[in-house]
Amino acid sequence: PIWRVVVAIGGVTIVYMQLARLTSVYTLNPLEITATVGILSKSSIRIPLNRICNYEVRRTFLERIVGLGDVMIDTPGTSGHELVMAELDKSVIDAMLTQLNTLLAQQKIAEAGDNTELREAREDALENTETISS
Repeated sequence: PIWRVVVAIGGVTIVYMQLARLTSVYTLNPLEITATVGILSKSSIRIPLNRICNYEVRRTFLERIVGLGDVMIDTPGTSGHELVMAELDKSVIDAMLTQLNTLLAQQKIAEAGDNTELREAREDALENTETISS
C-alpha cells in the first residue's frame, strides 16, 4: 500500500535530517567561525570574524515549539547567507550569540587603535550591553 511507502520515506528523511544535525560541528573562537557539515562526505567553511557584517536568527513556529532555530551569517560580497547553521538548540544559539557579540565588540575596540574617544565609547557600549529576550 502507498501509505507504507510514504511512512518509510518520511522515516528515512527524519533519520537523515537528525544525522545531518548531529554530525554538524560549528566552532567559534576569537578569530573565526568554522563549520564542518556532512554525513558521508564532509564540507568545511571558515569565516574570519572581521568579515562578518550581519547575522540573523530565524525560528519558525514549529522550531519555536521544539526549541530549535537557524543562525545565518552574512559577509560582504556574497549574495544570500555565507553560512547557515540549521536546527540548533535555543540554548546553543543564545550562548553562541552572546559569545559572538562579545568577540565582535572586542574586535571593534581593538580596531579603534589609538583613537581614545572611539575606544572608550566602544568599551562603554560593551560594558553596558543588556540582553532582552521574549
